[in-house]
Amino acid sequence: MKQIWTLYLKLLGEVASLRAGRGGDSERAAEPLSSRASEVDRLRREFDESSRKARRLYEALQERDCAKGKVTCLQESAVAQSHRAYLKSEPYRD
Repeated sequence: MKQIWTLYLKLLGEVASLRAGRGGDSERAAEPLSSRASEVDRLRREFDESSRKARRLYEALQERDCAKGKVTCLQESAVAQSHRAYLKSEPYRD
């Protein structure tokens, strides 16, 4: 990971020098590399936090769906048991 980060910063520096040479986004090119790196770090932290929140929400939804499934199963079981009890208590009439 550290190698990727180092390569990224090196490429970022090259891009900044090319932009400055072409007169492209000179304001962005003049921006210190460290401030861009801190911006990348901030965005990475925001992404990581967002990912954690999404994972927690997904897990909560899974738990809710599981609980709803159990409730449905219990309800259907109670109805079936009620029907069986009714059929046993009532003799068949023609």
